[in-house]
Amino acid sequence: MMKTDAGLFVATAAHAAIGALSVTINVAGKPREMMVLDTYIHQHYPIGGHPDLAVMRVEDDHEVRAVLPKRLLVAKGVGLRHQLHSIDAARFFQGHVSDVHEASRRAESSQSAGGEEAGSSEMVRMWMRLFGVSSRPGDSGTPLAMESGQLGGVLHGVSPHMIGKHSSSSSSSVSITNETVPFPILYVSPLDSLEHPARNFVYIPLASSQDEDSPRYKAVEMLEEMPPTFFLPEHLDKTISAYLKAFPLLTASVDSKQERADRKEARTQAATRRREVAEVRRREAEARRQEAEARRRQLEERRNARLKRRAEAAEAQQQEEQQQQEETGTSRILRQMARGFAAMEERFAAFEERIEERFDAFEERFDAVAARFDAADEGRDGLAEEIAGLAEGVDGLQERLERVEEDIDDMRGYPRQDRCPTAWVFRSLVEAWKDLTQKDETELQSVTLRDFTGILSSVLERHPFPSDVKLPLVHGDSRHTPTVPASTAFLSQVVSSYLIDDGCTLCCETWSSCV
Repeated sequence: MMKTDAGLFVATAAHAAIGALSVTINVAGKPREMMVLDTYIHQHYPIGGHPDLAVMRVEDDHEVRAVLPKRLLVAKGVGLRHQLHSIDAARFFQGHVSDVHEASRRAESSQSAGGEEAGSSEMVRMWMRLFGVSSRPGDSGTPLAMESGQLGGVLHGVSPHMIGKHSSSSSSSVSITNETVPFPILYVSPLDSLEHPARNFVYIPLASSQDEDSPRYKAVEMLEEMPPTFFLPEHLDKTISAYLKAFPLLTASVDSKQERADRKEARTQAATRRREVAEVRRREAEARRQEAEARRRQLEERRNARLKRRAEAAEAQQQEEQQQQEETGTSRILRQMARGFAAMEERFAAFEERIEERFDAFEERFDAVAARFDAADEGRDGLAEEIAGLAEGVDGLQERLERVEEDIDDMRGYPRQDRCPTAWVFRSLVEAWKDLTQKDETELQSVTLRDFTGILSSVLERHPFPSDVKLPLVHGDSRHTPTVPASTAFLSQVVSSYLIDDGCTLCCETWSSCV
């Protein structure tokens, strides 16, 4: 962040600035949101995603202005083998410059540093590659410093560099093994262009409304999601159809993830249905247990009633025998007849009791069998739940494996540079192209990559940078130690004035998310 008489300016990665309406900075450990007033990007953006440098003018604030230094010490002419490192110790990464690319201001043809310029004597330093330790997602816009303390560039991307790893044995017969392994390459925007901002930067309008500008600004941001093959000079004159034949869209990974998500959803629904069926069976079993308990109580009551009747019958018989001993004559004959009728009633009662006992025994056996079936249903439901739990565990392990693979990719850098484009990214670009041109998708097949990229980036209407604005920079020669050393404390003061909690230089609130 820089302070001038014209206001406060923030230098960051272009893809973080496009469409941004506000930035969040830390002042004395407290986050503060500041509105973006103007956005300026490099006039050559986007050329293969390079250069990726932008300057934003934000609303003025006296407290922020007070903590900023009067000038920033910026290295000029950073070249091969110079060491650059991040300033934030919490997210440290570094590397040495392995390649510097320049472009003719007139011809706008990119070439590697050290080559001879054709048709123009004025060359613009476009972007650099650093070979070293990779950064992480969210580091775009992070300032990089040199060992001398000068600010040397702004990080804007990372990708792997495939090189051969050689190993040999210690025996007399030398065995050489070539193994292709990924090494991270950091893409860095040099700060030379900040010396003359009016010659290198152009003004682009701020997004006016979410509904109107969101798809178009998002399309420009997503151009950087396309693989490097989309921007190679030998491919720019190819048609979309020819390019897609050479580099088919990648849909397998997306489809496989969707299929796994569908299978997981189907398993979740099946598990829900199993739980519902198990709950119904549990309720039915509970109702049967309650009915069996009621029958058991009835059986117990009937047994008690039979025992009571038997006891009463035995007592009546004992009393009758006692009376028989006391009776004589006619009364004895009548008593014997009464005893005969009573004996018949007892036989019928005993027969009825035996039937009731057998019926009760049958009901008890039926309840026992029903309880065994209920237990079997519960066991089957429990086994089904265990199987479903194992399936969910397998899904969880697969998701963890995918996250580990993604983390490995993050540590190594982005996928291979010769990869094919992703289907959903290309589809979003096609929709933006249709919105800008009002043409049918069938006409897109004959459009060249150069025209396609130009149409998408045409939404960024470019206007001249104010010629009266000078950024407060002190340019030092990168080949020598600066006359005014920038100490670590000085750099920490500069960075802490606008670093946010997650280590990014700033947080640009775009339409979709925080970059």
